[in-house]
Amino acid sequence: MTSIGILGAHGKMGQELQSLLKKGEFPNLTCAALFDKDSPLSLSRAQAIDVFIDFTESKATLSFLPILKELKKSIVIGTTGFTDEQKKEIHTLSHTVPIVLAPNMSIGVNVLLDLVQRAAELLPKEFSSHIIETHHPHKKDAPSGTALKLKEEILRSAQDDKKNVPIESIRGGDVVGEHTVLFLGPGERLELKHNATSRSIFARGALQAAEWITHQKPGLYSMKEVIDSRIGCLQNERK
Repeated sequence: MTSIGILGAHGKMGQELQSLLKKGEFPNLTCAALFDKDSPLSLSRAQAIDVFIDFTESKATLSFLPILKELKKSIVIGTTGFTDEQKKEIHTLSHTVPIVLAPNMSIGVNVLLDLVQRAAELLPKEFSSHIIETHHPHKKDAPSGTALKLKEEILRSAQDDKKNVPIESIRGGDVVGEHTVLFLGPGERLELKHNATSRSIFARGALQAAEWITHQKPGLYSMKEVIDSRIGCLQNERK
């Protein structure tokens, strides 16, 4: 049984994680400790935890790093809004402990990232790329981490390194998350879209990542490695 420590336990994602664990949807995982502003992470409380799942804020995440390094504890980070300097600190920690860092834990979104990268590779330079992302008004970062990751994948594969990828951020209603990538060309349009209708998809992805990361060596991983591993296991089971 793998013990889970939830960082940001009383936030919306923290509550989703607790709900899934209580339902027994992940029988190999158990919620061992909850951490928030009133019950902060400490060396003594962290010792009994196998894997931490972090859905807090960038500054809070950085404050956890020394304890994780001291105890060599794995962590799944779903927090977004990191600066380049903060990302460097997380990367440095990954030399000591296994880390899954992903702006979006949804399986569907991570498949979308692959599709967007492939489309950017195949489409000619006459096609322009645009990203539209919509979230509820309480979403703290704009553009979202997912939108920035989509842009990164497009630029990674774009035939023109200077290709512009504008992002339109919309905040309103009770939208959990919508991301649309448009490739606009002469006489045609390709549209790739993902709609999140429940936060549970992010919590499920984070728990899948927590199960996976316990078997990994120190390093910085994405959800792509988690998904690829699960697909590989399913294919082996079917043989």
